[in-house]
Amino acid sequence: MYPGKSENQIDKILLKYTSVILLVLMLLAGSAIEGRTQVISGRVADSEDGDAVSFASVFLSGTLVGTVADEYGVFELDVSRHPALPLTVSAVGYSSVTLDDISPDFYLEVFLTPRYYELPPVDFSAMSLESAKRARLTIIRNEFLGTTSYAGRCEILNEEDITFNYGSDSDTLRAFALKPLEIHNKALGYFITFYLESFEYCRKTRNALYTGRFIFKEDGSGRISGRVNEIRRNSVYQGSIMHFFSSLWADDLTDRGFEVRDIEGRNLRYEDMVIGEDGDKYLVHQELMVVTYFGYSGTGRVRSTLSYLSLLKDRVHFLECGYFDPVAIILGGDMGRQRVGDMLPIGFVPR
Repeated sequence: MYPGKSENQIDKILLKYTSVILLVLMLLAGSAIEGRTQVISGRVADSEDGDAVSFASVFLSGTLVGTVADEYGVFELDVSRHPALPLTVSAVGYSSVTLDDISPDFYLEVFLTPRYYELPPVDFSAMSLESAKRARLTIIRNEFLGTTSYAGRCEILNEEDITFNYGSDSDTLRAFALKPLEIHNKALGYFITFYLESFEYCRKTRNALYTGRFIFKEDGSGRISGRVNEIRRNSVYQGSIMHFFSSLWADDLTDRGFEVRDIEGRNLRYEDMVIGEDGDKYLVHQELMVVTYFGYSGTGRVRSTLSYLSLLKDRVHFLECGYFDPVAIILGGDMGRQRVGDMLPIGFVPR
């Protein structure tokens, strides 16, 4: 085959070409993997004049997946980790836009509408400006971040960007953030950028309601060991609403520690609560659901919770990763007490 070559030389030649073949196969395999990525691209523009919205944030709300458009409003984002989630586009001074059923086959043209705040004069006659500000920030911290031990280690880094509207003749405190809120969760090891769309707190009922879109980023500072982060994140996940929906998708509530009953105390089966259509699943039970959880926290301690869940829509879409339509559900009890300070990225899997 190779005239004039010794057997040892022939072995070296074969080894060389075998290595080349293996390298080619590895490259082809890498290309196949890359082919499975789902990269969406597009441009963000002002809806009034069509000008580019520079440096808009483009992300999958509630996840670690996001990017920033360039100065021309152009962006690319790999969404292959969560291809079924809606895409959010946000920018300072504009209302956020959420897009469903996005496809990498189409170039997106996203138009943002300028957002204007009309705040009436605030009457501070009953208290000084400084004490009024402190009182309002306390409400934000308690009702927005939460009052759990982990929430207590959350800090809003730019509280000065929060604007309040709370007249003396009103029972409702309203808050607006002119810029996205930058939140550091020191206990769980995350930074959260939260585009707050609305916040209302009623003095009489002591109920709070807030809406917005947000993206996570790993702390990465090394202040807390990875092992401590893992334990705390596992602990907050157990019995959470994300844990519940992930278990419901798998029709595995009982084995994962959950029990769901109606207001009469009757046990609800999977078939009583869920319908499936074309691979999608929807929670459809229209009456109040009482959700109990009994399991173990990330520290090995017994964890027992009691929560209440009711729907604001006829059906609520949810996914295997624990995602659900956040404006379609009212939570009470232990799940209802978990606010921003106890949030985890969508798709979090405990170890």
